[in-house]
Amino acid sequence: MKIKQEEDHASKNTRTFLIFTDGYADNIPLLLESLYENNLKEVAYIGGSAGSIINIDQPSLFTCDDFFRGGAIIAAVEVFMSVGINHGWQPISEPAISSSLDKKIIKSINFEPAMGE
Repeated sequence: MKIKQEEDHASKNTRTFLIFTDGYADNIPLLLESLYENNLKEVAYIGGSAGSIINIDQPSLFTCDDFFRGGAIIAAVEVFMSVGINHGWQPISEPAISSSLDKKIIKSINFEPAMGE
């Protein structure tokens, strides 16, 4: 893995590291362990990997200056960040129970006939 290191990758005010790696790069676990051990344990780590299924040698990372492969992009941010996931769906009713089935056919829901007679 080629390491291009800027003067300081983190300040005492760093609250989050954004880490994007080439999915085929060597030593990523060592990189992450080193970041964790050499920086505050309270720093949040957010990131992911990229790569091509078809062409392992294809560059999958980029900056405003270049495309490259076999490495990582790390940004030190002075704001705490976290990841939240929400599907956006809203319930339309209370949960229901399939109380009677005939193979794959629902006969009753919540002990009431599923279809009108």
